[in-house]
Amino acid sequence: MHIWDICQNSINAGADRIVITLDIKRNYDRLIIKVKDNGIGIDKEALPKVKDPFYTTKEKAETGLGIPLFKMAAELTGGKFSIASKPNVGTVVRAVFVYSHVDRAPLGDIAYAVGHIICLNASIEIEFIFRTYEEFFISTSGIKAVLENLTLNRPKVTELICEFIRLKMQEIYEDLY
Repeated sequence: MHIWDICQNSINAGADRIVITLDIKRNYDRLIIKVKDNGIGIDKEALPKVKDPFYTTKEKAETGLGIPLFKMAAELTGGKFSIASKPNVGTVVRAVFVYSHVDRAPLGDIAYAVGHIICLNASIEIEFIFRTYEEFFISTSGIKAVLENLTLNRPKVTELICEFIRLKMQEIYEDLY
């Protein structure tokens, strides 16, 4: 859900390109999640505030829990969290988890999350990079090139894309599911 939430922030910031990287470095006992976008960015006065759960820029919302919860999840494992942003350039959110730590929550269904992010936002170029000992890459433009005239947000197409991502991730990292 952290990836979903950060991507939604990117979309709300007007990004038309989002790069999601999931890097499992078992030999270093690290899980690194990075989301980079080309949205409007965050000005330097607001940047420190985004880690505060009681700060939000959304109207009708009293809290902004996405970033603070992501930060807390990484830090509970002895990991680190960072966010860097430049106005009119974009934002990079990066969380490093200690992979083997007892407090690291399970990854959940990454294929489902990424597949739906791609299919529900077909007008945005979304790239997903999954690295372990090998690398898997998929992008909105690549999917569109293969599927040609099919609409990505159709349920069967979305299901197919999620299953493809799941199989490719399992292929290079059997311990994932």
